[in-house]
Amino acid sequence: MNDLKALKELADVTEVAKNGVDYSPKIGAICPSCETPRTPVVGSLPWDGDCKIRYHKCKNPDCPFSVLGITIKSIQVDS
Repeated sequence: MNDLKALKELADVTEVAKNGVDYSPKIGAICPSCETPRTPVVGSLPWDGDCKIRYHKCKNPDCPFSVLGITIKSIQVDS
């Protein structure tokens, strides 16, 4: 039963990563799975108005996102 709970939690945070986390110029993007800050940027799109989208990979070797190669989307809004 714990395996099912862990899979549900992983699915939930994977959905968060897919939809986008906040990006801060100060701390970058935080991994929604393990909460490691400053996940490295592996790609980015140009600014679209006041919005910039980046893609990250977690660097924490113990994080499921790192092990599975899951990409994290971040959104920065310049207000």
